[in-house]
Amino acid sequence: MKYSDQMAEWLKDLGYDTFYFVGGGNIMHLTESLDRHLNAIPVIHEVAAVIAAEYHNHLAGSAKALALVTAGPGITNTITGLAGAYLESLMYLLLEVKLKRMTCLGVIRDRMAFKRLMGLLSANL
Repeated sequence: MKYSDQMAEWLKDLGYDTFYFVGGGNIMHLTESLDRHLNAIPVIHEVAAVIAAEYHNHLAGSAKALALVTAGPGITNTITGLAGAYLESLMYLLLEVKLKRMTCLGVIRDRMAFKRLMGLLSANL
């Protein structure tokens, strides 16, 4: 069993039934695993994945959905959807995956930049 299979089972047990995604190399294993347990809905842009998941959660009762995006521009493209969900107090789960161990310094740098960006957003909201 792959770790991505275990994550998919955990998400299913938590009540998630659908995921919206834009395909990418970093999320291929998790996409494959989630597809075995949840309803997969591909979209054409990351912000569409976030908005679809947040309104799915808002309108579908007990059913839950998540957004799955790839690293780098995939995560930065979600900012509009995340800001909208924050303003409307809507629930969402956003998964971003970065797999390569060789890019650990890049992950740290990316996370620091993302925290700075989120700090700027929250200061302006």
